Amino acid sequence: MLKRKRTSVPGIRILLIPVLIVLFNARPVFSSPLGDLSKVGKSQSQIQRALDKETAVYTEVKKALINNELNMGSSAEQIQKHFGPPVVIVKQGDVWRHLYKPAHSTHFSGEKIYLFFDENGKLVRFQTADFPA
Repeated sequence: MLKRKRTSVPGIRILLIPVLIVLFNARPVFSSPLGDLSKVGKSQSQIQRALDKETAVYTEVKKALINNELNMGSSAEQIQKHFGPPVVIVKQGDVWRHLYKPAHSTHFSGEKIYLFFDENGKLVRFQTADFPA
């Protein structure tokens, strides 16, 4: 009678161990994108709120200009306190230029309102771009 030799397959064990290590270590990687998507969703809503606020501030400054309620000589601090912060502040020579724009406008096209303040921070003039009457 022939004795059957029992064969073990050590190669499978050797292969199985690295596969299990990879699977157990990879698990957080598979769940990570869901967390990232959640963060992106939150950041998108924060971005949208900021854009809505930018547009609301622009709309208030625009109303004040149309109704002649923006007084020359007002301080930059007073205007920002009343309406909100500009999108950008740039120094041009001796004056500071504050840009107010709605979210749908860019820095290069669309509606904009520039308020110019002298070295003492007082409003000296304004300029509009693509400003509908």
